[in-house]
Amino acid sequence: MEREKKAKKTPTGKIAEKKLDLSFVSLNQLEQLTGREHRTIKKRLEGIELVDTGGQFKKWPAKIALAKIYDAEREPDEINGNQQKARLTKAQADMAELELAAMNGQYVKIEMLETEWASIVSNIRARFLSMPSKLAPRLSGISDARLVEDELIKEVYEILGELSKYEPRGNTTASITEFDESDDEALLAATTADD
Repeated sequence: MEREKKAKKTPTGKIAEKKLDLSFVSLNQLEQLTGREHRTIKKRLEGIELVDTGGQFKKWPAKIALAKIYDAEREPDEINGNQQKARLTKAQADMAELELAAMNGQYVKIEMLETEWASIVSNIRARFLSMPSKLAPRLSGISDARLVEDELIKEVYEILGELSKYEPRGNTTASITEFDESDDEALLAATTADD
């Protein structure tokens, strides 16, 4: 370590050396001790308060500063046991919170959501594709274009009404075909009244 030499004679006649107090260190001292550039040191010591030690410059507490400099360089596998236990405990607590939220219906698994939406889209697609064969017999005898349009609109709103009324039921997959037809008739009446 660095020592500051002062020529003082002891009672025995030997020259005594005064040790430099390194409990607080300056930026230059940290550069010499660590071999790091001052920019690197300053960046790693951001947030650590400088202490006025009565000298020309404020200094950092040596133990804190050196630990901060060298902790930034450690590999993840060098983390001490307490830090690993704390990370594990936090991960377990986070997982328990997610599981509780899922049980309370606040969250669902992505796979479940994908399956649910695939089912919904498939049912809607099937309903739209079945429209021509379902409506052709009913519309074949109608020559008034306005009545044909009304029948088509009614069928489209019926299908869209199913989609708008869909509500998932917890962990079960609800069928898209479960709906109250009277609500669709009210929706159709409201939309045709606007025309």
